[in-house]
Amino acid sequence: MSEILLDLKSYVEYGDYLRYQTLVLRLITSSGGLKSPYRQFHQFVEAIDYNLFRENFLKDTVTEIALTLSEHSQNLFRVRDKYQTLEKPFITVASKLHCDTREDPRRITYPSLDQIPDTAKFNADQLEVKDWISPTVFKVSLGQDIFAYKRIGRPIYEPGDTKHILEEIKALAELRDEPNIAQIVGIVISENPYKTRPSAKREDIITGFLLKYYTGGPPDWGSNKILAREGKDTSRHQAAKYCTRRRKNAILVDISGSGGYEYDWLSPEMQTLIEQDDCAAPADMPLKARMHTDCWAYGKLLLAFAKQVQTTNVCKQLHFVANGLMSSSPETRIMLGEAIRVLDEAHASYIRGSS
Repeated sequence: MSEILLDLKSYVEYGDYLRYQTLVLRLITSSGGLKSPYRQFHQFVEAIDYNLFRENFLKDTVTEIALTLSEHSQNLFRVRDKYQTLEKPFITVASKLHCDTREDPRRITYPSLDQIPDTAKFNADQLEVKDWISPTVFKVSLGQDIFAYKRIGRPIYEPGDTKHILEEIKALAELRDEPNIAQIVGIVISENPYKTRPSAKREDIITGFLLKYYTGGPPDWGSNKILAREGKDTSRHQAAKYCTRRRKNAILVDISGSGGYEYDWLSPEMQTLIEQDDCAAPADMPLKARMHTDCWAYGKLLLAFAKQVQTTNVCKQLHFVANGLMSSSPETRIMLGEAIRVLDEAHASYIRGSS
């Protein structure tokens, strides 16, 4: 028998019927990530004789082991010898447990390098974490340089997050040299963390990307007029973060919207849709519904700006556009392109009047 070392990771409980214990199982010859769903606690996880599953462990990925009660199981579950006499929940019914294994569908998916070609690359092991910015972003240093490192791995990961990160990297590359968009520096790479077998060739994956680090006031929430002009689907950018710098010029530091959304920035009709389906997300809604809620959120942002404006005419113009964007009837709201056109005309008029 191989020596077994367990490294218990995250634990999630769904009511009284399902629990997930994520752990890393280390054997003498290999290691692999495992997720073990069923009612359980740490002692039960430690009691499992994992040698039973060794032939079922998938290579270079995460294996999910599902244990279920079965009166006629042909795939019997076993506990290790020193645990067999324990009168503990789950251990006492071990002889009736059936196990199934598969690749974990909720594993963190790391992109390969060929998905983002022609981009500067930085090794993750050369970055030194200096500070925590958010659950997905860290302030890091590379020599004397300071960057913001946005990671794919995160405390609460959804399968679609990787796709959103890739889209954000591509969008940032397209928006390079835009003065009010955070500038991407490059992608961060490392060896595949799921690698279970030694190999002569290093197989690198993308773990995230580096942005130029911006100092200034605290971020605010809002939408992005440059993306609207580019004709992009801005629904994913609804929770965009701005960093207001010393000269009061805003820098958009997050255009992803991945990793969640701000409920208060959803339009009333979008809030209703989300309340009707707990599993739904704004990004999954029809395009028209996302466009309407984008307009509403941009109107709310303009109202927030209006509170900080001391010039009466500018404040009135912001309120006028915001009211058009936040109309109670989604079909009558002005679209982002029209709102930006009106704001640009108002800005030009203000400049002419000030000169």
